[in-house]
Amino acid sequence: MRTAMNCWGQMSVFLFLLSLPSLAPAQTFTFTGSMNEARDSHTATRLDDGRVLIAGGEDSSANPLASAELYDPATGTFSLTGSMSEPRLYHTATLLMNGKVLIAGGLNSSGALANAEVYDPASGTFSSGGTLMEAREGHTATRHQDGSVLLVGGFGFSGLLASAEFYDSVSGTFALTTGSLSDARVMHTATRLLSGDVLVAGGYGSANPLSSAELYDPASGLFTAAGSLGGTRLLHTADLLDDGTVLVAGGSDGLASVGSAESFDDAGNVFSPAGSLGSPRSSHTATMLPNGDVLLAGGYGSDVLASAELYDEGSGFSGTANMNEARFLHTATLLANGQALVAGGAGASNSLSSAELYSTPHDEMEITVNIDIKPGGSINPINPKSKGTTPVAILSSPTFDAPGSVDTSSLTFGHSGDEHSLAFCGIHNVDADGRMDLLCHFNTPDMAFQDGDTEGVLKGKTLDGANSHGTDSVKVVPK
Repeated sequence: MRTAMNCWGQMSVFLFLLSLPSLAPAQTFTFTGSMNEARDSHTATRLDDGRVLIAGGEDSSANPLASAELYDPATGTFSLTGSMSEPRLYHTATLLMNGKVLIAGGLNSSGALANAEVYDPASGTFSSGGTLMEAREGHTATRHQDGSVLLVGGFGFSGLLASAEFYDSVSGTFALTTGSLSDARVMHTATRLLSGDVLVAGGYGSANPLSSAELYDPASGLFTAAGSLGGTRLLHTADLLDDGTVLVAGGSDGLASVGSAESFDDAGNVFSPAGSLGSPRSSHTATMLPNGDVLLAGGYGSDVLASAELYDEGSGFSGTANMNEARFLHTATLLANGQALVAGGAGASNSLSSAELYSTPHDEMEITVNIDIKPGGSINPINPKSKGTTPVAILSSPTFDAPGSVDTSSLTFGHSGDEHSLAFCGIHNVDADGRMDLLCHFNTPDMAFQDGDTEGVLKGKTLDGANSHGTDSVKVVPK
């Protein structure tokens, strides 16, 4: 924890805490089981089976940790699993397409690390994951559609890094990318866009915090300029929204935490203002919820924060329930049931072992799901007199596991979305993004489409009772 607090000793905090808007009592944070070890600056990764892997970090005495534990949502408890070969903090953890987790780089008493480890949930053990091209900590890791993992920037033995490298999950090796960053940086963000490019934004540069942003093109292996943030920021968050834009929120300008937010649109590589947070915060978490809202929790403002807030694309920021414990340098992980698991972090004086669950009552939650009628086509012709079936894909995303979340028995689809037309469902990787999707077939005559209809509506529920809704275009054609 001392390592985390020392970072903050370099920043003056002439801030006042802004009051949050009033909130409905619907959303809540509740304690769940505690971790076996108090830790901050760790990683948390949701596994394919729904459990969450917590790895590394540091304790209250600033000792880097090699231990790891698993959170089981079914029991609400943490249990120790195998330990890493080296203790580390400020590392990255990335879920691979084979269900294993890549742990890369980080920091311990020896300095920045160049080794990587791979966690296998089946055996509960870590094994060697190869050697990075450069030792690095405070970097980012982003999985590409082909399953490779891009590591960008960070801090190494030579100082700040402009280099980037990728991990090939098939060969288990690292290789440098063709190009490097224009600005070496650490404590930045990296967000994969719908196009497959990766937006690298902000961070700390060679002398000052940065406002610059760059785009990485996996096809060419090159970085190009991508406009500038409205101001410098590091220790911020950056989340891909449903409309394809990126929400950049909070962070520090090097002197104090900031309360501004910006939106990045890759159509013109432009950042634009996206409102103000209720409280300035940095080293917080931002979690995309199933309904498309973004939950910002904790962080550091004028002090360690217990407050949280929600961002809605239409209405901006609003207040929500406070956490039970103030914390920063924690993790927040979306669970398959739609709850967010907040674990560990640094409190006012110690690393924390506590964990909390953020919940929204399902009778007030409606999840918008992405559907693709007749996958592979764009016109989606529907002949209401056909006696066959019509395929509709329910697509998974980084925050939504369609096969593990949707109650297929509840699905209705057609003209209004209330038509009981389901025939059967299967599991396929429909859009070739590495995530398994639901592909359901609906009896065409029962869908009740009419001349002039331009939209098909899907309705249903998740396995834990939340309503779901999705639409896609159709064109009704005569027989």
